[in-house]
Amino acid sequence: MFHSYRSAMRSAALSALMFAICSPAARAQQPPAPHCTIVAIDKYLGVRNLPEHPESYLQSICLPQALPRMEDGGVQCEVRAHFDDMETARRVCVDHFQVPGRLDEEGVPYCPLRQATAQRPLALQGPSFYYDDSSSTATSTCRKGGSQRIGFVPDNLLYILDAFKLSIHCELSHADAGELDCVTPSQTASAERYTGQACALAQPTSEGFNISATYLGTPAVECGSGMCLAYGLNGSAAPDCDPAKQTCLDEKSVREHTRCTCRCSATDPGDAELCKCPSGFACEPLLRNGPTTDGYCVDGRLLRR
Repeated sequence: MFHSYRSAMRSAALSALMFAICSPAARAQQPPAPHCTIVAIDKYLGVRNLPEHPESYLQSICLPQALPRMEDGGVQCEVRAHFDDMETARRVCVDHFQVPGRLDEEGVPYCPLRQATAQRPLALQGPSFYYDDSSSTATSTCRKGGSQRIGFVPDNLLYILDAFKLSIHCELSHADAGELDCVTPSQTASAERYTGQACALAQPTSEGFNISATYLGTPAVECGSGMCLAYGLNGSAAPDCDPAKQTCLDEKSVREHTRCTCRCSATDPGDAELCKCPSGFACEPLLRNGPTTDGYCVDGRLLRR
């Protein structure tokens, strides 16, 4: 699902502004920024911790930035309901979604929710999720980073599922002037050698980086034309960042959170090269293509648990 999306990004590339993360003088001495940035957004909701009647909260799982719509009106998102045991997962998945229970990357049972779109109306989908970037609810409850959210049908969907967690994973790509297909590069044997080295990655929006998103830029000169990873950043690194209006990041913080990476795991690697993460780094699942997932090396000190 996501691979086909990335390969089509020449025609669907966003015209988002790319803001450099260092001063103009420093930028002049730096290698050119990667042509393509893949953004993976992950949001989690502990279902059992919800209050008794959180109607507005249930309707407003806000996303940090807007997502491009596909031809059918949908977006590149997957929502999973996670369960304590496979028996419960099988029952809920079959009863509500007519799909079998599955195991995620850590062996936890889950079932995927269906996405309702303009071509797949809510009334025909049953329990489902949808992307909303225009309703009054989105405008009033999701203000930081734009007005976009994931909504659920019915509104109390999270209560009727006997799940302990809901996870939302979305991906989008920013291509530089549409000159390249926004795809993950073929990994070379040298990728492992560069992993952990400092690299530069432009922030994809004027709002800056968001803690719930992971950013992979390619091709990165400092990484041997491989991938540069920004992980755990929250705020703007633009030179004109106003601390009175937003969180501003200094160069030291950006450097600590931006490193070369390599693909260390894949559900279906095929003939692709996989690397071994250096000491102090962990192989984390970052990009998802339906039931398949690609893992990349992340500095263990930055991991969100």
